[in-house]
Amino acid sequence: MLAQKENQKRSNYLIIENKSLWEKIDAKHKARFNSNFVLCEEMYEISYIIEAILEFYPKLPRERITNAIYKSLREIPHPRLRKQFWKSVSEKLSV
Repeated sequence: MLAQKENQKRSNYLIIENKSLWEKIDAKHKARFNSNFVLCEEMYEISYIIEAILEFYPKLPRERITNAIYKSLREIPHPRLRKQFWKSVSEKLSV
Protein backbone atom coordinates (compact mmCIF):
# COMPACT_ATOMS: atom_id res chain seq x y z
CA MET A 1 0.00 0.00 0.00
CA LEU A 2 2.78 2.42 0.95
CA ALA A 3 4.73 1.54 -2.19
CA GLN A 4 1.65 2.22 -4.29
CA LYS A 5 1.23 5.73 -2.80
CA GLU A 6 4.92 6.45 -3.35
CA ASN A 7 4.67 5.30 -6.96
CA GLN A 8 1.65 7.54 -7.54
CA LYS A 9 3.55 10.58 -6.28
CA ARG A 10 6.57 9.76 -8.43
CA SER A 11 4.51 8.95 -11.51
CA ASN A 12 2.77 12.36 -11.50
CA TYR A 13 6.14 14.10 -11.65
CA LEU A 14 7.50 11.69 -14.24
CA ILE A 15 4.53 12.23 -16.55
CA ILE A 16 5.09 15.98 -16.64
CA GLU A 17 8.83 15.71 -17.17
CA ASN A 18 8.88 12.78 -19.58
CA LYS A 19 9.36 14.27 -23.07
CA SER A 20 9.27 10.87 -24.77
CA LEU A 21 5.83 10.23 -23.28
CA TRP A 22 4.53 13.44 -24.83
CA GLU A 23 6.11 12.48 -28.14
CA LYS A 24 4.22 9.17 -27.98
CA ILE A 25 0.99 11.02 -27.25
CA ASP A 26 1.65 13.33 -30.20
CA ALA A 27 2.31 10.34 -32.42
CA LYS A 28 -1.03 8.81 -31.37
CA HIS A 29 -2.78 12.06 -32.17
CA LYS A 30 -1.13 12.31 -35.55
CA ALA A 31 -2.22 8.78 -36.31
CA ARG A 32 -5.83 9.53 -35.31
CA PHE A 33 -6.21 13.18 -36.28
CA ASN A 34 -4.94 15.74 -38.71
CA SER A 35 -2.08 17.59 -36.96
CA ASN A 36 -3.35 20.90 -38.37
CA PHE A 37 -6.09 20.87 -35.72
CA VAL A 38 -6.18 21.26 -31.94
CA LEU A 39 -8.55 19.03 -29.98
CA CYS A 40 -8.05 19.80 -26.26
CA GLU A 41 -10.65 17.24 -25.24
CA GLU A 42 -8.50 15.81 -22.46
CA MET A 43 -6.81 17.56 -19.54
CA TYR A 44 -3.39 16.17 -20.51
CA GLU A 45 -3.65 18.01 -23.84
CA ILE A 46 -4.24 21.31 -22.09
CA SER A 47 -1.40 20.57 -19.64
CA TYR A 48 0.87 19.87 -22.58
CA ILE A 49 0.04 23.25 -24.16
CA ILE A 50 0.60 25.04 -20.85
CA GLU A 51 4.02 23.39 -20.46
CA ALA A 52 4.94 24.27 -24.06
CA ILE A 53 4.07 27.94 -23.51
CA LEU A 54 5.97 28.02 -20.20
CA GLU A 55 9.03 26.64 -21.97
CA PHE A 56 9.15 29.77 -24.15
CA TYR A 57 7.64 32.25 -21.66
CA PRO A 58 8.64 31.00 -18.20
CA LYS A 59 7.58 34.21 -16.44
CA LEU A 60 3.95 34.03 -17.55
CA PRO A 61 1.65 32.96 -14.71
CA ARG A 62 0.20 29.49 -15.22
CA GLU A 63 -3.30 30.77 -14.39
CA ARG A 64 -3.08 33.42 -17.11
CA ILE A 65 -2.03 30.81 -19.67
CA THR A 66 -4.83 28.47 -18.60
CA ASN A 67 -7.42 31.23 -18.88
CA ALA A 68 -6.18 32.19 -22.35
CA ILE A 69 -6.43 28.57 -23.49
CA TYR A 70 -9.95 28.07 -22.15
CA LYS A 71 -11.17 31.38 -23.60
CA SER A 72 -9.76 30.43 -26.99
CA LEU A 73 -11.38 26.99 -26.79
CA ARG A 74 -14.77 28.60 -26.10
CA GLU A 75 -14.39 31.18 -28.89
CA ILE A 76 -13.17 28.92 -31.68
CA PRO A 77 -15.64 26.29 -32.85
CA HIS A 78 -14.57 22.67 -33.21
CA PRO A 79 -12.64 21.62 -35.28
CA ARG A 80 -10.03 24.24 -34.35
CA LEU A 81 -7.23 24.98 -36.75
CA ARG A 82 -3.92 24.93 -34.90
CA LYS A 83 -2.79 28.28 -36.36
CA GLN A 84 -6.08 29.95 -35.45
CA PHE A 85 -5.93 28.52 -31.93
CA TRP A 86 -2.33 29.63 -31.32
CA LYS A 87 -3.09 33.08 -32.69
CA SER A 88 -6.01 33.43 -30.31
CA VAL A 89 -4.03 32.22 -27.29
CA SER A 90 -1.03 34.44 -28.07
CA GLU A 91 -3.27 37.48 -28.50
CA LYS A 92 -4.85 36.82 -25.11
CA LEU A 93 -1.39 36.46 -23.57
CA SER A 94 -0.08 39.53 -25.44
CA VAL A 95 3.03 37.67 -26.58
